[in-house]
Amino acid sequence: MIKNTTKAWVAALFEHAEEWKMVWFGLIFWGSVIFALAEQVFTSVNPWLLGSLAYLAGLVLGIAAKLRRRWV
Repeated sequence: MIKNTTKAWVAALFEHAEEWKMVWFGLIFWGSVIFALAEQVFTSVNPWLLGSLAYLAGLVLGIAAKLRRRWV
């Protein structure tokens, strides 16, 4: 019983990762890149605000890529 439940969870996790991979990539990779660049340019701005905006921008890029099925 537990083995089947674990298999179902792992299968669902892989299915989710395959379906949403562009969104996750945008959030994690592009959000990190944008945040690193923004930290260098806007040195006097609160890092929490910069991080929030940068990762939000990465998420938006990922969602746009998912909807278009290719990167901008």
